[in-house]
Amino acid sequence: MATSRWKSSLVPDSSIVCNEFYIIRKLNVAQSLLGNIRSALTATSLLFAIGVGDPLATPMNYLLISELNSLFGRVLGLCLSSFCSTALLAEYARLVLTANVFLNIISMLFPILLMVDPSRLAMLTMAETLFNTAKAVCVSPASAALSAHLLQTADPAKRAEVNSAISNQNKFLSLVNIAIKLAVVSFVENGIDTDHIWKLWLALCLAILPLDIYSIYVHQPTTLNWERFRIVLGAWEETRKGPSLADLSFQLSPATTATKERLLSGLFPEEWKVELGVALDEALVPLHDNQNADAAKGLQLLLNAHREDGY
Repeated sequence: MATSRWKSSLVPDSSIVCNEFYIIRKLNVAQSLLGNIRSALTATSLLFAIGVGDPLATPMNYLLISELNSLFGRVLGLCLSSFCSTALLAEYARLVLTANVFLNIISMLFPILLMVDPSRLAMLTMAETLFNTAKAVCVSPASAALSAHLLQTADPAKRAEVNSAISNQNKFLSLVNIAIKLAVVSFVENGIDTDHIWKLWLALCLAILPLDIYSIYVHQPTTLNWERFRIVLGAWEETRKGPSLADLSFQLSPATTATKERLLSGLFPEEWKVELGVALDEALVPLHDNQNADAAKGLQLLLNAHREDGY
């Protein structure tokens, strides 16, 4: 009984989540653990820059720096949110999130730079705050759009059940991360060379990179954007000439459509490969009586004039 309750509090019912939900959660756990080790390698750099252990250092200096960072970050976030198109960011969610993978590496360089030169605490922390704020404004709507399909229910009670399970997983993961961070910080404080920290940091970045990219492309959205709509119409056009129902369902499934979605679809648009209906001249009923001869002649002249328009 206790084991069943423990499991139900951590693992949501499979009937109300999509197929890739559990794969994405496993990827999130692996990303969190590796990312926590990476951030722990440079955690002491901030403490040294603040002046921990220095009797001449005062907390007021760092308090002013942190509050100024927070102020400028929130102002920038409000300004960018007012001008950035959330619909456009959601439309090209995969592209935005893929760019964010590489932007995360840039974001993690700030603690490394602080380790090299702690005297530039104010400048580096301000740059880090502004950079992460601008990145978050773009990433948040894209992430929400790509993961909206993970919960396959509109029932508020069931959605709350899934969110509670995810929250419990994150709490358990945070306890593991605390133990890992303490172990890594103790390892760093024992006198590890800065060159070795660089190498470990780079190795962790290379290990996290494929996980980040795969976690984006494992999604199989059930909604349509312009690119997925183009793919669905193209598949329907190719298979409507007499395919089996199973083949048509496979070609139009979210899983098949997701594998064909192009990353740079907005930069390199393609024409829609679908034709609906028949040409106008094929739909006309020939008029042979003399009374309607002039009308037929005028209609034929109209079709000839617009032949290149594809009517």
